[in-house]
Amino acid sequence: MVADDSVDFALSFDSLVHADAGVIEAYLAQLASKLTPEGIAFLHHSNAGSFALPVRRWAKLARAPALGDRVNQRLNRNWRSDDMTAERFNALAAACGLRCVAQESVNWLSRLPNDCFSTVTRAGSRWDRPTRAVRNLGFMAEMGGCAGRQSSTATTGPRPASAIG
Repeated sequence: MVADDSVDFALSFDSLVHADAGVIEAYLAQLASKLTPEGIAFLHHSNAGSFALPVRRWAKLARAPALGDRVNQRLNRNWRSDDMTAERFNALAAACGLRCVAQESVNWLSRLPNDCFSTVTRAGSRWDRPTRAVRNLGFMAEMGGCAGRQSSTATTGPRPASAIG
């Protein structure tokens, strides 16, 4: 069992993207009690609701809910939770006494902003500030560039300090 007020830094990467809003809410409630007063957490979660929920509303208005489900299945090929958005995460964090200080919505293996990286802290901590939210639809291209740099150093090894100029 993790003691209350004992976690300085928490990280969740590529697992909470599949968790629905109820699970995220319970996770944040626990996190709020486990973080130290100055603790922070970096959480990778779904933002698929940013496109899935509007598609559902449109399909309902068109009286074609099955079509909305089919469209969402094609848009959400990576099985992201489709009831979570960056904005909803922010509201859930606030309800748990956490402050979401940064959010980056990204296109993870998609053209759409289906994922989000959120940084949270306890309300009132020295890190507490208004949310800085950005939308990065070039994320996968950036990661491709990083992978290319990584593979070149993996095969040749790091350059000696004398070669760095």
